Amino acid sequence: MSSLVEVLERVSDPRRPEGRRYPLASMLALLVLATLAGCRTMRTTVAWAGDLEVAVVVGLGFARGLPARSTLTDLTGRVDMGCVSEAMLAWMADRLVAQADPDQRVHVALDGKALRGARHDGDRRAPMQLAVFAPDPGVVLATAEVPAEQGKGGEIAAAVTALDQIGSIAGWVVTGDALHTVKASAAYLRARGAHYIVPVKANRAILHAEVTDIPWKQVPVAARTRERRHGRDEDRVYQVVEITRPATGSAGRLSLPDARQAIRVTSTRQATTPGGETSTATLFYVTSLGPRDATGTEIAATIRARWGIENRLHWIRDVVFNEDRHTTRRENTTRLWTLLRSVAIGLIHLAGLPVTDTTNACYRHPERLFALVK
Repeated sequence: MSSLVEVLERVSDPRRPEGRRYPLASMLALLVLATLAGCRTMRTTVAWAGDLEVAVVVGLGFARGLPARSTLTDLTGRVDMGCVSEAMLAWMADRLVAQADPDQRVHVALDGKALRGARHDGDRRAPMQLAVFAPDPGVVLATAEVPAEQGKGGEIAAAVTALDQIGSIAGWVVTGDALHTVKASAAYLRARGAHYIVPVKANRAILHAEVTDIPWKQVPVAARTRERRHGRDEDRVYQVVEITRPATGSAGRLSLPDARQAIRVTSTRQATTPGGETSTATLFYVTSLGPRDATGTEIAATIRARWGIENRLHWIRDVVFNEDRHTTRRENTTRLWTLLRSVAIGLIHLAGLPVTDTTNACYRHPERLFALVK
């Protein structure tokens, strides 16, 4: 498996040959290591790097000492972010594949996130980025920018752009929010050999009517889960029914390409405090997975795992790395720092370590970083 510096050496250098005092790959690797150590800005990165031992600096490829903050800042504004992102995320995907169980189906979740601290070219709207995220173990595999003027609606096209960066998704299961419950997205995934599990809400009126019209009282329970979190007990009952009748009747055919099964999830929440309120919610999903492709228990686990993109990616970027307070004004700079955070989170998850404790330990003991990126 290639090392981080070896992978980054493939990135084209925008500088003139006479201006290449410090290797581009070394500077990018330094930014990755600094982010792993919890550095959130270029100022803290330079301060942290200044305390590194000489052997570490030389090992990164800096034969003439460390670059100045202005040099690193100039780099972030000029480097080809498409090339950097492709190299880093492909490297992360290789590491994921090397650790993954070949008999286990890959699950990725799609979701967009606003970068609230950033503003570009005088636009007062925060830029958005969509990520393709593998919740288990917690790695970003691809990203795509969502045009600010399109808002959440731009995520549908961005999902295709992001997934096109991945060589093969055949056999994968892709999940997303109700925004992705559209025929074009389902057809795209099936054409590439992937499966989908997507929620059905009232914004897709015809499909919603079709799944609610199914006689659910006659469908047996396929799986049941119980969790205690955030001061409440939550019971979820999953019912899964195969769609068999070919053409007529809303209960026998779903208006989404290759839909094979419909799922109803009944969630009952009970507050653990004395006299706590009880609430019940019913959610519907459809999937291209057939009964032979996945059991009810596996479908239930995938639906729950989809939320990993919120608490294993978005929450960590906001809380641990303070992303929403990171004010950037150049698109290149925003994209690079977002990528650095995602790569750092993925490397820590692949190592099976807690994120906050690991960044704190790496800040104090930089030698521990090399075990994460070797």
